Amino acid sequence: MPSTYLLLQLFSAGALLQQPACHLVRSAGLATTRHRAPATVCLATKKSSGKRKGGKRDKKSGFEWASNFELQPYESSEKRALAETLCTAHQTRTGKPLHPSIIDASDVPKALWRAPIACLIVAPAPAPVAATAAEDGDAATAKADETAEDVGTAPPPEFVYAYANVAALEVHGLQPSECNDLIGQAAALPGTWGSGKKYEGNYSKKLSPPGVMLAEATRWPLEKMAVVGGKLSVQTVGIAYAFSNWELEDGTICEPGGVRRARELSMEELAAAVVAQAAEVRRLKDTGLGNKDAEVVEAVSELLRLKALQASA
Repeated sequence: MPSTYLLLQLFSAGALLQQPACHLVRSAGLATTRHRAPATVCLATKKSSGKRKGGKRDKKSGFEWASNFELQPYESSEKRALAETLCTAHQTRTGKPLHPSIIDASDVPKALWRAPIACLIVAPAPAPVAATAAEDGDAATAKADETAEDVGTAPPPEFVYAYANVAALEVHGLQPSECNDLIGQAAALPGTWGSGKKYEGNYSKKLSPPGVMLAEATRWPLEKMAVVGGKLSVQTVGIAYAFSNWELEDGTICEPGGVRRARELSMEELAAAVVAQAAEVRRLKDTGLGNKDAEVVEAVSELLRLKALQASA
């Protein structure tokens, strides 16, 4: 049997082989650093309830944002061209600028957009996109189109508003941000030019909608040169309208910027108003008031105003 000393040596050697390598190096007298396994960090996350808070909205992608972005008329290249054509044609027809605010403007379309004069352009409606279902052999879609026509869908308008500035939107009760609620919609103003003249002043027309009366509007055709049948000719591409005031159904006269004033009286109405105001002055004096009393002074002032209107009418 092995001696007790030999058994102890064998036991010590076996225990040494089971120790980590770093401990063996330390046992050999070499300095080392004990390595520790990195701790695992667990982050607790709140479980989604499947409900979205009402105050948060899904973020739109860049493509979705761009597709919903709407240009103002003075930012659109097409509308800018129309605005410049409108102003240039007016200058050519009359020899005068449309409005003083655009004379020295560095950006004419932007100046016209904010000018205190309502401007509209009526032009032919864009041609509808032709259906290609039948050409593609899609019989079911073609049949659906025919059914829709049989039901009686409203025909597209012949003329639409191709341009409108802020003042024109105000006439229709719209804000600048709602320009597309008017531009592209069916026009209540004529879109053809039948007169031999190139400019018409004192144009009267009732706009319905919105139910307002134009009494001192001006209008003129917008033209361009085009080759038709191999020949160069002038084509009318739209009719421009401009006006500085309009009348509501109750007789109120409106101007751009929210200005409101009572309508002008007719000759008969002015004559009756002068007689009534003169009677009011006599009544005040009959009560014992003198010419210097405030009530009499005010009544006489109104009488003089009415007489001045009667004289200038």
